[in-house]
Amino acid sequence: MFTNYKLNNPELIETPEHLIFEEKVDHNIKSIISLVGNTDRLIPHAKTHKSKDTLKKLINQGITKHKTSTLNELEILAECEPDSLILAYPITSKIKSERLSKIVKKFPKTKFSTIISTKYHYDLIKDINNLDGFYIDLDTGMNRTGVLRENVDELLDYIRISKNKNLKGIHAYDGQTYGIVSVEERTLDTKKTLSDIRDVESQIKKKFSSIECEIIVGGSWSFHFYIDQKDIKLSPGTWIYWDASNSKQKELDFEIAGLVLG
Repeated sequence: MFTNYKLNNPELIETPEHLIFEEKVDHNIKSIISLVGNTDRLIPHAKTHKSKDTLKKLINQGITKHKTSTLNELEILAECEPDSLILAYPITSKIKSERLSKIVKKFPKTKFSTIISTKYHYDLIKDINNLDGFYIDLDTGMNRTGVLRENVDELLDYIRISKNKNLKGIHAYDGQTYGIVSVEERTLDTKKTLSDIRDVESQIKKKFSSIECEIIVGGSWSFHFYIDQKDIKLSPGTWIYWDASNSKQKELDFEIAGLVLG
């Protein structure tokens, strides 16, 4: 698997070290653009690379919208001035809300959004000045974060009563597909996720007729199953460096770009 990875003067590198092979990264960027067909549909998760150099490379290739999970990552990546950044983990305390507000103020060239799945999450972010908006985080089966489909209606009513204008749409991470090698099984799972998303989309449009309802979904084990849904934005993360586990997906043309020199 790793016979075509060349390293000059390895004795000069202090170990352990995470090595990134730039030509492999370039290949993966070209592959995902070719697969999706439109860079505007990509909102990659930066959790894998956490790198300003990699982010700049993506921006230079026309992928200008990104998401991440921590405020530290958000602030570091904002220094590259992407068009937009989504904090894809809910704000859960006043101190985090205040820090997010400071980041939004510090980087006015970037549009910032976040996700919510409870009334408490919403109350912590609703008054942040210049926050571009927020997404309803939908739990489609991973049972880690997100609101269940059957509980969305109550949350939407709470938002509507507050007369907040910044609801942008739906965010869903179907991480339950991770490690499922069978294409057939992942196809069934993503069909269920899509059904849940469309149901919530319908609820949102009934209660908030003026919003477009952007939809963001998909990890590296599932994003390509939504490509034919042209209104959906895709947000895989591991694809950029790939790894031994993800490479079990034989239907994808990514290459492992990061290795550990021990």
